[in-house]
Amino acid sequence: MKIIRHTTIILILLFSHILWAKNNTSIELLPGFYEAAECDIGIFINDTKGKISYQLIGKENKTKGKIVLEDNGIQFDSLYSTFYGNNDGERAYQVGGLIEDNKTFIIQNYGNSMNPYIVFDACGKYLKYKHKPTFEIFITTHKAHLYRSPNIKTKMYLIKGDKVTILDEKTDASGQKWYFINYKGKKELNMWIKAEAVDLEPQAEKMEKESLPEPAEKPKAKKPEPVTKAPTNKPAEVAQVTLTTPSPKNAEIIKAEKSEPIKSASGSPSFVLLASMFSLVVWRLS
Repeated sequence: MKIIRHTTIILILLFSHILWAKNNTSIELLPGFYEAAECDIGIFINDTKGKISYQLIGKENKTKGKIVLEDNGIQFDSLYSTFYGNNDGERAYQVGGLIEDNKTFIIQNYGNSMNPYIVFDACGKYLKYKHKPTFEIFITTHKAHLYRSPNIKTKMYLIKGDKVTILDEKTDASGQKWYFINYKGKKELNMWIKAEAVDLEPQAEKMEKESLPEPAEKPKAKKPEPVTKAPTNKPAEVAQVTLTTPSPKNAEIIKAEKSEPIKSASGSPSFVLLASMFSLVVWRLS
């Protein structure tokens, strides 16, 4: 009985562990830029050799830190919501969210009257962040200055040929267009550059060509088969023969001609044969 009881306990523990492992499989998010429709603050997620980090892309909020993925949830280190109301400005909770799939996660941006907190000002309550496609491009100007935010210049710059990933774009009040880029060099940077520092036309043409369907292959021309002429049933050439009625005198001569073909080494009539024929004629006439 003890053996059966111990075996049952082991099976129950094993089954429980399998269920726990299945339910605690975390979803991995795609690295890149995420944006929400009801908020102007984006989130850039980076994965460097398994170390996942983030940086906020917005007006004044430049918070960055590590990310923890667990139980289909996401936790942002160093990012906290704040209370409003009686405890206005006090730190509330570490910000987290729910992962829907590897390209989407949701953050509850603020609470209610019983739990008054907020993460990002002037944004909706439930922020659905979706992965935004990005592409790589090269700096084309001799020197491209880096900006912490549009119009806030730093001493850092990139040079012609440096490869960057464009994550976001923005046009300021003066009409100047900006790109938010990621640069991986000795030090990884996420900053702004002016749009004229890169040339998007070659990249746009490349993306357009990649989106076009491949032209169908032309059928290869077959080599003409040799034409075989059908045999023509031409009648065999027949030598014309003039028939004459032989007289009794020369009947034996004709008979001799038919029985013995002419043979000549040189191809000309045989002299002996002609002499024999002449003697035969003389004999018949005598």
